[in-house]
Amino acid sequence: DLRELSGYNTATSGASGSFFPIVVSAERGNDVGDENTFNTMRLGEIRQIIREPNNYPNIAYSALRFSSELFQNTPARFFRVRGKLVKIPHNATVDLTNGRLIYSGTFNGTFKTDKAWTSDPAWVLYDLLVTQEDRITRDSNNNITDNQQYGCDIPESELDVQTFYGVSTYCSALVDDGNGGQEPRFSINVNINNRRDAMALIKDICSVMRAIPYYEEGEIKIAQDAPKDHDNPSALSFDYVFNNANVVNGEFVYSGTSSKTRFNVINVSYFDLSTQEIDYVTVEDSTAKANYGTQTKTINTFGTTSRGQAQRVGKWFLQTQQNQTESVVFETNIAAGSVLRIGQIIGIADRVKSSTRRGGLVKAATVSQITLDNSGATNLPDISDNPEISCLLSDGSVATKSISSYSGGGLVNVSSNFSSDNLPVVNSPFILESGDLKVQAFRVTNIKENAKKTFTIAAVNFNEGKYAAVEDGEQLPAKNINIITSLLPSPQIIDGSDGTKAIQEIIVLNNNRPVPKLFIDWQSVE
Repeated sequence: DLRELSGYNTATSGASGSFFPIVVSAERGNDVGDENTFNTMRLGEIRQIIREPNNYPNIAYSALRFSSELFQNTPARFFRVRGKLVKIPHNATVDLTNGRLIYSGTFNGTFKTDKAWTSDPAWVLYDLLVTQEDRITRDSNNNITDNQQYGCDIPESELDVQTFYGVSTYCSALVDDGNGGQEPRFSINVNINNRRDAMALIKDICSVMRAIPYYEEGEIKIAQDAPKDHDNPSALSFDYVFNNANVVNGEFVYSGTSSKTRFNVINVSYFDLSTQEIDYVTVEDSTAKANYGTQTKTINTFGTTSRGQAQRVGKWFLQTQQNQTESVVFETNIAAGSVLRIGQIIGIADRVKSSTRRGGLVKAATVSQITLDNSGATNLPDISDNPEISCLLSDGSVATKSISSYSGGGLVNVSSNFSSDNLPVVNSPFILESGDLKVQAFRVTNIKENAKKTFTIAAVNFNEGKYAAVEDGEQLPAKNINIITSLLPSPQIIDGSDGTKAIQEIIVLNNNRPVPKLFIDWQSVE
């Protein structure tokens, strides 16, 4: 009989006690049979067992026992795991029910000693940028078959950690999940298991949190489409103001998109954890669809496993397509261009577009008064219309003050005093607005420095009510930015005093052919 060799020859080859190679032989154990009878022998398997300790970093294993009576074949298994550990701020704790971060106190720019699991896309991206690890793959003989590096290995000194923290606080806030519960505003759930272009992957992760990466002042930063005040998303405040006085040649160049080409039906994909398949959620603008026909776009999200989050992506894209349709490009001086940042909100008072002058330069300022340039040509809002003035302060911020009254010589009296050590800057821009006439708000999308020490600014129009419309279903607030948008009375058609009719049909010759034409005279509308 062939003996089972399991448990034999356990010593390493070449070591004392080993007897390699192994020779297997088969002998007849009895004399039963003759030349017409054959005994059948089949060698099933010879297996070499190598017993030596090995390290398998970044590996998780699981063991399951199941009955072969219930499963004819090996069943498919799916595991939901908490993935890679990343650095998180010192004042953060992880909500283990959903992976979001809960912050307490003020962030001082440092991180906890121990890494933690989180679904916050901001710190997942941060970890990807700063980490470098070797991922070694071995074959059955423990030989290295592949050695890949994970991460970008960017020094942390080249990352603006404060911008990542600001984005993270917005990502981790709880919002309605569409099913009567709450979930983090943005979460990422993805398995990155192959080599990819670094910039493409960075942009994919940024797309999860409505952000864009950019490089400025020797640091990598991210700008997010989010309200400046997370607690009051409908509040509007400017980071800088522009009018025809502080742009080159006083020119703003506008462009827009056709209403007929804007998407009004958005299909958003996401990975459904229940079915383990790609599913879709559809968001549509029924009014635009009825007016211009169906224009459909499909968005393939990255790392999204929540139906509610996918729906918010569709609503945000729909709001952007239908309402952020205008962009502006202008050239400004070094004083403005050098301090602007991508993602900031700017106010524009363009006398050409609004048909009135509501912006200029500050001639002088005290704690309670601002002297305007060319006040005679400036359309000062009526005090009963809740007028406001926005101007640049000495610390670089923009202050918006309510106007209490006007005095002679272009003096504007504000309702609350400026700080004596932070007054409006002389020769800096100001803009005026009121309840009936607002200035235009734009978000900066690109800044280009020119050779002649000027900066070209590109921006897209901004409506602070978009965030409430996406998450709470509120209507966007209407804004009036032009004094001629109100309907004028209908023109009067009056016959002449000499009996001439105001409406006449006259036969004229066109290529020697008589053609009837209708002539209408009306009085001008003042």
